[in-house]
Amino acid sequence: MSSDHLLINNIFYTVQGEGKNIGKPSIFLRLAGCNLRCVWCDTKYTWLYSEKTLISLKQIIPNELKQSLGNKFYDKTEEIQEISPNKIIETVSQYPCKHIVITGGEPLLQIKKLIPLCFNLIKLGYSVEIETNGTISPSGLHSEIQFNVSPKLSNSYNDETRTILPDVLAEFNQTNSYFKFVISKKTDLQEVNVIVKKVKLNHEKIFLMPQAQNATELAERSDLVLKLSKSNGYNFSYRLHIQLYGDKRGV
Repeated sequence: MSSDHLLINNIFYTVQGEGKNIGKPSIFLRLAGCNLRCVWCDTKYTWLYSEKTLISLKQIIPNELKQSLGNKFYDKTEEIQEISPNKIIETVSQYPCKHIVITGGEPLLQIKKLIPLCFNLIKLGYSVEIETNGTISPSGLHSEIQFNVSPKLSNSYNDETRTILPDVLAEFNQTNSYFKFVISKKTDLQEVNVIVKKVKLNHEKIFLMPQAQNATELAERSDLVLKLSKSNGYNFSYRLHIQLYGDKRGV
């Protein structure tokens, strides 16, 4: 692999599905690889590349979740492309849009290569959002980037010592960042409130989103999350891409 090439899963043109810029036409640059293992992740094809990983995930989740998780893992050679920064810029320039969302997986695993790419994109007139789980420092990235930070709660079945890093979240809080929390049940809000207090997050920068993998789940859970948002002064974010496309990829 060349020293400046990035590991890419896909590049596609769609609209931002959640958060502050929901509905905004956007070019998505989906990077491969993740440092966490969320049971409800809707992009497992960016990191679930072995049966061993799948088995280890099943060992830590309740039985009622094992069926929805399924038995599928993905072929790494089919899911990852090594693409140069110049080729990325050439590809995104084909779309009638100047807004880019860099997502994953966890894109900041490739931060050293993202730093020059993002500087060049912004120099060319693009606005950039980066979706991240908030476990890797954003140090060195362009100050104009908007970070959409999504700390993973216990409903993701990750180890909290790996998911909630107050010092790193505090770094993001000093940048142009918004914080998105996936809510599956009412008690998830207690975890959100603890993080908000510990990191001193501004309520206006926080979005609560329903955990959903299809339109039916989204409809069922949106009312609860909307009520929790209103009663606590947080923003509510719908998940437009799930309503429109379900689990379809590249849209």
